[in-house]
Amino acid sequence: MRDWHAVALKRVLTLARDPVKVNRAAFYPNLGIYSFGRGVFSKPPIEGSTTSADTLYRIRGGQFIYSRLFAFEGAFALVPAEMDGCFVSNEYPTFDIDEHEVVSDYLRISICRPTAWREMASMTVGMGHRRQRLHPDAFLAHEIALPPIAEQERIVFAVGAADAAIATADDEHDAALTALRALREHTLNGLDTHRLGDLLVSIEAGKSPQAADRAPFDGEAGVLKVSAIRAGQFRPSEAKAVEEPSHFPEKARVRDGDLLISRANTRLLVGAACRVRGSFPNLFLCDKTLRLVPKPHLDPDFLVHALAASSTRAQIEDAATGTSDSMKNISQSVIRDLEIPFTRDLAEQQAIARQLDGFQQAGHAAALVRDNTATLRDALADALLSGNRSLCEPLAA
Repeated sequence: MRDWHAVALKRVLTLARDPVKVNRAAFYPNLGIYSFGRGVFSKPPIEGSTTSADTLYRIRGGQFIYSRLFAFEGAFALVPAEMDGCFVSNEYPTFDIDEHEVVSDYLRISICRPTAWREMASMTVGMGHRRQRLHPDAFLAHEIALPPIAEQERIVFAVGAADAAIATADDEHDAALTALRALREHTLNGLDTHRLGDLLVSIEAGKSPQAADRAPFDGEAGVLKVSAIRAGQFRPSEAKAVEEPSHFPEKARVRDGDLLISRANTRLLVGAACRVRGSFPNLFLCDKTLRLVPKPHLDPDFLVHALAASSTRAQIEDAATGTSDSMKNISQSVIRDLEIPFTRDLAEQQAIARQLDGFQQAGHAAALVRDNTATLRDALADALLSGNRSLCEPLAA
């Protein structure tokens, strides 16, 4: 498009480091960068007496910053005004923005999107996927489309409207889950507890034959990943394709109505449970996903909420093994020994489950709106940044 140019980031950004020698008696406010273009967050201050660094780098509000180590997964951000004066290590290059050339939020939109960070991932160097770094020179060589300032501002406005819709859906999701947790605690805390193993017919494990590193095609068999199980939510799309489904025993096949629990996951998700709603005959349980088969006097939907109660979660997290919070494990014996909130009145269980399910479903609906809007937002940003059409250009009749 006329008046659009492809320019290297070095035209609009200048590496700006403000090194400060560490005083061992001082504390330094610190920040981190979320992956996937989600901005920055406050971290505990760096203590001069405990850090191994001799030098830290002061940053300013309005600068652009990224993580050299996590650039491959979108750890890029603008520094907000409230983070002015924070300190970071050498792993976080910072840049001044030439605002005569580029609107700061236009720059953020251009870089903080999957298309851009996938391109920059190919420029990282180092040994091992998790040790690769994006050097500032490579970052500054990355090109963006640069339209006139007026067009940049129009793009920022359009994408900003999508961002506002995402934020609204996030707020609705958080409000629904906050209400769910409060009601769950109020309802379940007054119940007696019972050992879960005495309320189950069986615990059935899946199997993990070799799987492809891709999702199954339509009609192709797949094995669930642990990410398929969230608290109260089943995600059948979280699966890997398998070439030999005959290697799975029939009992590993996912069935409508199954109550599934994750045996291994992050500290916050290990032991998460959900119900399967619908038929997925080509999906199988992996060895890290278990099926709980309750006895007739235990309602499965009630059990999902009992497993999410704070008292149960505390038992799970205390018993989980593993050296890292990113991967914890629980055994079947731990699951059997859990003391869960319980009432012998099946009708009461079902009434509690229906009430709690309402809030849970509202949270899931808001999350779905959020995810769909985010997908559309990324597509909108890609289309507008391609330069193929101006926002002020009339549509064809």
